[in-house]
Amino acid sequence: QAYNCLIHFYKRLNRVHLLSLVCTLVEHTERVVRHCMDQECGVGEVPSLPRVLPKILITTFSYLGRGEIIATTDLLKAELANCFSKSRNLMALFLGLVEEKKIRTVLEDELDILVSLCSELVSFHQVVIPLDFKLTCMVWRVYVKLTSTHKTRLDLTQATEVISSELCGQLAKFRQMLENSKDEGIGKLMAKVVYLLKLLISLGSTTACVGECPSFLSLLLEMVRGLPSLPPWIPEAHRQKIVNEVMSVSVKHSLLNMAATQSFIDFLLHFFTPSHSVKQLLLAKPFLSLQLVVQLLLLRPGQEDQLLLLCFHLLSSAGFCLEQRQSLEGRQIMGKSITMVDNYTWVLINLCSWVSSISPDQFSMVEKVLISTLLNPSSSPLTCMMVSDIWCFLARYGTSQLCLAHLTLLSSIRLKLKQSSFSLPLLMTNLLMDRLTNFLSPSDLSTWQSHAEPRPDLDQLPTLSSAAAARCLLLAARTNLDMLAIVVRDTWRRLVEGAYRPAERLTSLRLVMALTEATMVVVDSLSTKDLACLLEHMGTVARVGQYKQFLLVCLLKVVRVVARTVEVQVREQLVGLVRIVASRCEVA
Repeated sequence: QAYNCLIHFYKRLNRVHLLSLVCTLVEHTERVVRHCMDQECGVGEVPSLPRVLPKILITTFSYLGRGEIIATTDLLKAELANCFSKSRNLMALFLGLVEEKKIRTVLEDELDILVSLCSELVSFHQVVIPLDFKLTCMVWRVYVKLTSTHKTRLDLTQATEVISSELCGQLAKFRQMLENSKDEGIGKLMAKVVYLLKLLISLGSTTACVGECPSFLSLLLEMVRGLPSLPPWIPEAHRQKIVNEVMSVSVKHSLLNMAATQSFIDFLLHFFTPSHSVKQLLLAKPFLSLQLVVQLLLLRPGQEDQLLLLCFHLLSSAGFCLEQRQSLEGRQIMGKSITMVDNYTWVLINLCSWVSSISPDQFSMVEKVLISTLLNPSSSPLTCMMVSDIWCFLARYGTSQLCLAHLTLLSSIRLKLKQSSFSLPLLMTNLLMDRLTNFLSPSDLSTWQSHAEPRPDLDQLPTLSSAAAARCLLLAARTNLDMLAIVVRDTWRRLVEGAYRPAERLTSLRLVMALTEATMVVVDSLSTKDLACLLEHMGTVARVGQYKQFLLVCLLKVVRVVARTVEVQVREQLVGLVRIVASRCEVA
């Protein structure tokens, strides 16, 4: 009531007298605490003391935190300083009493007092840390002792959230300080960060310390992000403290182990719950979130198939981040130094490392995740490429029989997809199947080809449909190269003679892509005259086809191959083709 009078009626009341009254009340409260200490009273004998005194102190320090607004005269400043000194002494005395007294948790009333007291101790942090950091450390020391001694019914997630939120704020201040050109209290700030990190890690010894903790998730993302390069003006002692005690591998590993608990994983997987706050947190920093989930996946915390699915969802949102020029540490190979890799490679090698050591039961779940991601229309092309690379990793280091089984499965899935229109899942499935055939043993390759759709002969190419012609060209590109060169040359000529116009359809896209791949295979075997005619025909098809984007991309692939060993006789045709493509790109 005295504080309410000071805040709301300070214009009509003598605030100096009221502050003097507060100091007197604090002194009387201190005598009560000392009496309890002298009489060796337990918390059960004086239950009002641990129930009421923390609330009094929290209110006191909350008011003292507004001292700059209230203290308008020197006399008021002196009274406020005196009040803070007496309140700090009372706080220290109370903490000593709580630390010494035994709490019999077998008694329901004393257990309730313990639960309430621990909650109040956590609440002290916000009001005390702006005033006295040492007093804050005393509060946390008592809290750690109580929670480590009595673990029944205690909710430690509240403390984890408070400390994590404070650490995020301190790290944000540190980033601002790094932008300045001089040391302005950076040593004190680092001391706070180091203490709070050690405090948080000490709480991590209890599995129930992390649950639905948004601030702890934000702290993990900050630790994954790291700090920018330290400017030269930072003293060497502070530099070593930052490297060894703040951003060290051991600190990050300890925090990740705290996160690798069932309760926190459940919190992360609420990403798949519509409108949940964790989804906003993760998507706000998609690549940092992707790095965090990948590192948690490597710790095998459970529900790993769902974590893998979460990785692919984040990858679809963080595609632009993988194009940034950033280098991350690759995985350690025995006997070799760690090499720096790009973002995409970092994600790929870590996911492959996890996949290579999973159990047979987990492998079947991974297969389901890979298939569902590949067939998901919302998956980005980059995500589908990641899925394909992981599948090729399995084929490369697995058995040929496993690769054949995957091809058979993908073939049955492809038959159920709509073939008449373009879709990314269908395109990526076809590309993946073409890649997987390269990992089959000769006997399994023969088995696969015998069960696959019949392969038409190159002589039948003019009579085939666009889809069948594309399939024929792709298969011929791997076998009959002599005959293929003649067919490729004649096909481009016939397209020109028939005024072929590529359309925005999947069948037309497949035909042009297959013809392009076959052309790149045989282009080196063509004579100078045939190569010149080929380039001229390609330019004509581009003009007649109204410069479709996919057609221009395919032509550029051929140009790149021809340009490696370009002859003087075909340079003019090559330059003309490049000009055609470039002019249409400028228009687009």
